[in-house]
Amino acid sequence: MIRKHSLGFVASALALAVSAQAFAGTVTTDGADIVIKTKGGLEVATTDKEFSFKLGGRLQADYSRFDGFYTKNGNTADAAYFRRA
Repeated sequence: MIRKHSLGFVASALALAVSAQAFAGTVTTDGADIVIKTKGGLEVATTDKEFSFKLGGRLQADYSRFDGFYTKNGNTADAAYFRRA
């Protein structure tokens, strides 16, 4: 049972990673132009380079589910959290 949930989680994570790469690119707006780039992180800047910021790095998340184990309120035991950001 745990293996079935793990395979589903891995398949979902892989599909998300592939689709995120498919939409990466550069977007521009009309008027006071803002350029948004998503290749190698998230970068937002004005065309005159007066204002800008960039976010990059890696995110590591964990998820655990315990089949057949219940908490005091009757819910199944599971946990999800970010280890590193």
